[in-house]
Amino acid sequence: MTVHHPPRPSRRTLLGGALAGLAGLSLPRHLLAGARTDRRFLFVYCDGGWDPTFVFAPLFGASTVSMPENSSEAEIGGLALVDSPDRPDTRAFFERWGPRACVLNGLEIPSVTHERCRQILLTGDAESGSDDWPSTLAAETGGDLRLPCVVSSGPGYTSSYTSSVVRLGDNGQVRRLLDGSTLAEGDRPMTPPPDAVQAAVDARLDARLRALAADGGAVGDFAAAQQAVMEKRIAAADDLAEVALESFSGARAPLGERAQPLLTCFENDLTRCAVIKDAGRLNQRWDSHGSIGEQTGHYEDMFRSLNFVMSELSSRRGPAGGSLLDETTVIVFSEMGRTPGLNSMGGKDHWTWTSALLLGAGIAGGQVLGAYDDGLVGVPIDLSTGAYDPAGTVITAAHLGATLLALAGLDPALYRPGIAPITGALR
Repeated sequence: MTVHHPPRPSRRTLLGGALAGLAGLSLPRHLLAGARTDRRFLFVYCDGGWDPTFVFAPLFGASTVSMPENSSEAEIGGLALVDSPDRPDTRAFFERWGPRACVLNGLEIPSVTHERCRQILLTGDAESGSDDWPSTLAAETGGDLRLPCVVSSGPGYTSSYTSSVVRLGDNGQVRRLLDGSTLAEGDRPMTPPPDAVQAAVDARLDARLRALAADGGAVGDFAAAQQAVMEKRIAAADDLAEVALESFSGARAPLGERAQPLLTCFENDLTRCAVIKDAGRLNQRWDSHGSIGEQTGHYEDMFRSLNFVMSELSSRRGPAGGSLLDETTVIVFSEMGRTPGLNSMGGKDHWTWTSALLLGAGIAGGQVLGAYDDGLVGVPIDLSTGAYDPAGTVITAAHLGATLLALAGLDPALYRPGIAPITGALR
């Protein structure tokens, strides 16, 4: 496959983002002693709200829970799951990767509106101004990387760590931003200046910043910081030009194909965290109000792609020398679950309890932690074992985030005071 290399972006083009970039030059790091900080994180967000009873929650004895037709409980890859001949790719995934997978059941997301649930899921907080898990992990342990957090698609929430995030866009729009072709696509099309003119502008800007920096004082320090940020951004753009975004053929491409640029960023030690959205079969989203049977197709497509992604991670060499899978933790989740019973349309509505899936590096696999009661409500658990404990903790998105922070070698107490990680999920 041919990779097209766009011209280097000019300093003038990058100057607009320089102020935000200053925040990334001296970020605090609250690391645990002896912790490994080079772990990668791939976040797979299933948009719309999945139904845990199709895979993760075998509640066949619960009279109030409408379980999927043609389904039964089975142990697959060491996990107690919901199985069905209608979902062979789901079974195949867990047969292969179950020993490296940990299911978290009974996760509370206390809302039933999509946007609020997304924010709670990704930040552990319903208030604005919080940074999400990917940007926090990337900024605090990968701030020296060229592209600390790359978002292919899906939601994101940043406040302090905005400068750590690069968005590719649902259709790879970043390529058109890099080569300047996007200027011709607006309501008022523009033509980039000739190369000679642009080179003169770049030289003038560079000379002016160097002169200001040489003068010293507050203005000089500011100019030096601007120049450092722009140099970093130019280098990042050069590195991104080496990533095969041509394989990223748009939002309707399979998840596995759209993930390829993200895996390349991991492989080349450019990126700490990456985010990608799964919108369900035919981009119909997982929001199955009308027919809950749609979830079968969504799960099948997602796990087929996820099997491919895990295979790619296991076959690619990571920067530390082993397989990329040995360095990468994959987090698969959705912003909400579905109600226990069917509605009048044969679908299920929004529910405040859901499940999540952790895979790969640092994860104690082959286990299901947490549980639901007969009403599909999460029960309190012992965070060190995942077993039901009446005096234990009902897990929330904040506990999930604390677990990821601990995996990255960060002290969760400094980011989410009073929230402990689910240590039973950690290897």
